[in-house]
Amino acid sequence: MVLVLGALGAVLIGGIGFRLSILAVAVLMAVEWGALIGREEQRTRAQWLVVVPVVAAIGVSFAMGPGIGIAVGLAGGLLSAVVASSRGIAKAGWMITAVLSTMVTGVALIWLRELPGTGFAIVAWMLATVAATDVGAYFVGRSVGGPKLWPSISPGKTWSGAVGGVCAAGAVALVTLLLVPGARAEVLFPMTILLSVVGQGGDLMESALKRNFKVKDSGGLIPGHGGVLDRVDAQMTVIPLVALVVVLSGQSVLAW
Repeated sequence: MVLVLGALGAVLIGGIGFRLSILAVAVLMAVEWGALIGREEQRTRAQWLVVVPVVAAIGVSFAMGPGIGIAVGLAGGLLSAVVASSRGIAKAGWMITAVLSTMVTGVALIWLRELPGTGFAIVAWMLATVAATDVGAYFVGRSVGGPKLWPSISPGKTWSGAVGGVCAAGAVALVTLLLVPGARAEVLFPMTILLSVVGQGGDLMESALKRNFKVKDSGGLIPGHGGVLDRVDAQMTVIPLVALVVVLSGQSVLAW
């Protein structure tokens, strides 16, 4: 609840407060990425190699826009990958993945929030869809149980929970439809379901990542909930997808 209220407050504030909040979260994500992918005795260096290009990308996006920010982050990520690989700090592929996934999520979220007219609504809908999916999947999965979704990756997740998460996301679509003038049900409901499914896919990918590195949580920052990456795994797939859809269509999803 603390995390939800904090996120809601940042989204409501917008502007420089929102930008700095996202930058702070991105730094925490980058630090956890570095700790995951860095080899023994090299983790601090790996953390810096992730943090620096992520901060550069988001900082440049503040002043020069998201496109240039992402270009700077990509260049920095490639440089970090070369340095990490040549000095035995981390594998190049993991370094690029860490930088890109973090900086694209941060830059895209800031850009979406600042869309004229619908910025607040699209970010609120997007984050509420992810949150509702998590809650619905947890409670339905615990109550109903049944066949496991992918036991070798995430033994606690069930098919019933996945369906429950999609249904909970559908409730968010209904509320959004009632609150956002001009939103169309034939667009909003399929898009919300798509985000719910994609978000659950992001959750599974993060579970696979942790199994690959043989850790239970990405970090220990949040008591009982692991690290920041454990909380934003779904957003790391949902936010870039929504941003891409908006770029390709030329307008907010809620205005389709």
